[in-house]
This record gives sequence, C-alpha cells and structure tokens, in this order.
Amino acid sequence: MKPQNHHTLPDGWEMKRLGEVIAELESGSSLNSFDRKIQHGEIGILKVSAVSGCKFTPSEHKTILPKESHLARINPRKDSIIISRSNTPELVGHSAYIHQDHPNLYLPDKLWQTVLRKGAEVNSMWLSQSLASEEMLRRISTIATGSSNSMKNISKEKFLKFEICFPPLAEQKQIAAVLGTWDRAIEQSAELLKTLRIRHRGLMYRLLTGQVRLPGYVGEWRHIEINEIAREVSIRNRHDLPLKVLSCTKYDGLVDSLSYFGRKIYSDDLTTYKIVSKGQFAYATNHIEEGSIGYQSRYEAALISPMYTVFSTDSSVEDTYLYYLLKTDRYIQEYRRNMVGSIDRRGGLRWGDFSKIVVSLPTVDEQRAIANVLDASLREIRQHEAKLEALREQKRGLMQCLLTGQVRVPTEATA
Repeated sequence: MKPQNHHTLPDGWEMKRLGEVIAELESGSSLNSFDRKIQHGEIGILKVSAVSGCKFTPSEHKTILPKESHLARINPRKDSIIISRSNTPELVGHSAYIHQDHPNLYLPDKLWQTVLRKGAEVNSMWLSQSLASEEMLRRISTIATGSSNSMKNISKEKFLKFEICFPPLAEQKQIAAVLGTWDRAIEQSAELLKTLRIRHRGLMYRLLTGQVRLPGYVGEWRHIEINEIAREVSIRNRHDLPLKVLSCTKYDGLVDSLSYFGRKIYSDDLTTYKIVSKGQFAYATNHIEEGSIGYQSRYEAALISPMYTVFSTDSSVEDTYLYYLLKTDRYIQEYRRNMVGSIDRRGGLRWGDFSKIVVSLPTVDEQRAIANVLDASLREIRQHEAKLEALREQKRGLMQCLLTGQVRVPTEATA
C-alpha cells in the first residue's frame, strides 16, 4: 500500500513503520545438503522456492548433511511470516504465512522469519496479506539491489523502514478472515486443477497407447514411420505477404508471437519465413526436445521462423489425435534420443530423422473418438483455469479495497 497523508487515513487507522511491529527478522544458515526430501530421522533446509506466489510450500526443501545438522538453527514457526530476502527480480520480497510448526525443517540464509514485538497491535495473518499486496511488492522491488539480473537482495534496514496503514486490531482480524476465505477457495481450485491435469495425462497415456480402448473399437493398430503418413512442406514467404507470425511453445503449441510475448521477437524481413497453412504441423527444429511442436488450426495461413520444420499429413490421420500423440512425454524422449543419435551435423532434429519416428495409429474413426475424449478433458481444464484466475483477480480487488480502507469490514465494535 502507498504511504498516505496521515490526514487522509481511514478513521481509526494509523501509519506505522514495519520496524515498530517487527522486533526481528531471523535468518537461517547456508548448509550443505542432499537435493532430496528428508526421510525418517533427518532434517531439511528450505529452498528459496519454498516461498513463491505468496504461498509456503514446505515440500520444497533439501536434506541437510548429518555432519552439518548442528548448524541448523531456525525452524518455520506457526503464526510467523517467511520472507524471501534474496531471489530473482520477480520473486524477491515474496512472503508467506506459516500455519503450523515445522520442527524438522530449517531456514536458509536467504529467507527471513518475522518475530513480532511483544504487545504490538498486529495480527500476523493480516500483516502477511499486507506484505503480499501488489503495491507492497512493487515498493519492495525498488529497494532490491544487485548487479545480476538473476538475483536481487533486500536489506533489513530498508525493509523495516517501510510505512504501511494499520487498522485497529479487531479490523485486522476481520480483513484477514475475509481474505483467508478467498485463499482457501483459490487453494481448493488449484488442487482440483492439479487433479484434472493428472487425470488428463493419464487419459492420454492409456488412450494413445491402446492400453485402454474406447467402447466399440477393436482390431490391431498400425505402427508406422511418420514419413508414411506425412510429408515436409517448405514454402517461403517470397512475396512478403502480411501474415500473422507464430511461435511454438512447449505447452500451448503454436501461438501468436506478438500477443504471447508482448513484444516483437521476430525479424523485420519476413520473406525468408515459412508459410504454415491451416491443418499443418510445425516444430522448432533445434528445440523439439522441449516439446515445441504445434498444430496450425486458427488461420488460413500464417508465418513461422525458417528455423522451424513444417509438415502435413494424409487422409489416414486425424490431426488432433496425432498432435496429442506427438506432445506426450514418450515422444519428447524419442526426440531427444534421435537428436543425440542424428548423423546430421547441423544439429537439431530435421525432417529426415524426425520422419523415421514410429507412431501408433488405430483407424481414423478411433483416432477421432480418442481426440474427442481428450478435447473434452482439456476443455474442462481450461474452464477451471479460467475459474482459478477469476478467483485470483477477485482477491486482488478485495486486497486493494480492504487493505487501504476503501471498503471497511464490520467488527464487534462497529456492528
């Protein structure tokens, strides 16, 4: 929240420096560790990734070497706040409320933990919400220092000098309760989304391998090389047609490059770019091992970097089925194996090697039925993604209203 003139504060609110309510910012130690989860009788040290998106994830830890266990000193404590004092520019200053004690975990030197002053009129959950507000994170970013673009640091002295608006304690508790309700809804929605994604991956594996057949379909599948059902297409934009430029992403396939990245990352000269028509595939020749393969279904024609390979299939293939198949982990591993073993010294996975990869194809009707099931599963995921983003947006709006006093919540004193 922005510092406000004391005369414009909501009735009963006051400005305080964080140092007036926080007695100490404890920090842990830098310890040698195994990069695995703790087992029975072991202790762990948190990774900086344990605090991300203003959420605490205790599973993000490493196992402390036994010979250094005596150096571990600060446990995450219930009703305290952990703050990332050293992190990437996007995550530095992120914080999270701790709901329970974690006696087997310890803080690293890059995380702080709050110790509130005795008698301070402050509710920890409310303070956590305040520190997580977009305005507070923006202010924290202004004091972050560091010559590297990958890591930034904040100092205790500057952090504790920040002023924020403090409502009365009773109102703090009510605000925390309201925002906590949204947090729980967001968490439940995120967990459901995680479950749906796991189910979708399971469906893909079972249906695309033939482990499970849809009702009414029998018969053997064909196992053939891609070159038997597809051909490479390489048409350049020699006439400089003003077509949409696409990029290929790991998760979303082909996307409008300008909209996706928010800036122009492609060349001014588009005459060397390849035309990818509706109903054609394209993959990043040098980066397909990341899963960067897409299917062009949005535009009659668009452009793709000359560093991509474009191909089209014949009538024995339901393209949506093949797209799902080629995006599976199994085929990503296949791309990696073929890139390592390629005799093409130019690098990447060019059509000659890619087209020799074997795919499993049932009849076109069964391919279409499988694609329809996976499409329905994916639509459900997209609906829940939209719901989750709506909940997050609602919470952002609530934080802006409640943490600044634009909207007041009733307490027993005001009811």
